[in-house]
Amino acid sequence: MRKLIILLLFISFSCSGDGNLEDQDLIEQNLYEFLRGKVYNTPSTSSNDFWNTGTEIDGKMYVEFSKVADEWDGWKIFYKADDSTNCELDWVFDDELYALKNTLNTPSKLRIDGVYGQFWVFTKTVDNKIGIRYGAGAGSGSEYFRGEELKLELMSLGEFNMLGCE
Repeated sequence: MRKLIILLLFISFSCSGDGNLEDQDLIEQNLYEFLRGKVYNTPSTSSNDFWNTGTEIDGKMYVEFSKVADEWDGWKIFYKADDSTNCELDWVFDDELYALKNTLNTPSKLRIDGVYGQFWVFTKTVDNKIGIRYGAGAGSGSEYFRGEELKLELMSLGEFNMLGCE
């Protein structure tokens, strides 16, 4: 009986590490490729202007990562206020305006540098959520982050498209 229990425990532990193969593939993919074409969302509050764009809305924030050719084309920020049916484009962070440069790209971390010493660090958690930190002083030797990390959750493109964000 004891051998049977040990055998069952051995089988149980050796099988539990397999996980979902699709999740394992995503972890191995660099973060730049992982984010392209996806949309993430998070609650938005009137007391927090994470992107420093002058927008402070109680509602939802949506971040759409572009998927254009083979280049990093940036991301778009949309907001939908709690008391509105409209989802509106607020800001575009793209190569043309921000001279975006990919300076670090691993399966769990992506750093994008932009004009005027701005930079963004994207990190991916085990459950495929992402965090974004915004910083300044890139290349100056005195880099620093502004504010807290923004935490975003993946949403389906179908759900996002149904919002009619423009």
